[in-house]
Amino acid sequence: MTIEKVEKTTKQFTVHYTNEVDGAKESVTHSSEIAPMQSFMDKFLSLNKYVVKICGLPDDSKDDYVMINYSVKQQNKNKVGLTLSAKKPVTYSNSPFNCNTPRVVLDFNSSQEDILDELKQIIKELNQMAEDYVNGAVSQERMFDESTIEVKKKRGRKPANPAQGTDSF
Repeated sequence: MTIEKVEKTTKQFTVHYTNEVDGAKESVTHSSEIAPMQSFMDKFLSLNKYVVKICGLPDDSKDDYVMINYSVKQQNKNKVGLTLSAKKPVTYSNSPFNCNTPRVVLDFNSSQEDILDELKQIIKELNQMAEDYVNGAVSQERMFDESTIEVKKKRGRKPANPAQGTDSF
């Protein structure tokens, strides 16, 4: 499985990937309203600081941007092109301001600038988490885990005194 794009909308999470089947590449899109593991979501949303850094925006504006997607395009065995997209609410509009980074090349065979080395590690982890998500690693679907349910016994009434008859409560 080769992850090509991971995107989050308000209601769903989508992973675009390719599989090689009998020597032919097959493009697959996996969309679900079931949220991925929280660690995956947190790492994905943390990419906003790299959008700000790569685009040369003020560092203190990173919390204004929310990640939309990242896409990777394989250039060769060791290099990928990476584009990050985030959005920022606009005060006088119903539409957000979308910010896309220019494509940056991540070379997995050599050391690069600090920010790119950090991104290589994060994208590698995110791609693994995306693969896990496609294979069923999702957030907890039930409200309570069995281990957190506390069972309390109710105190029942004493059985009725047989001498009082059957209609006694």
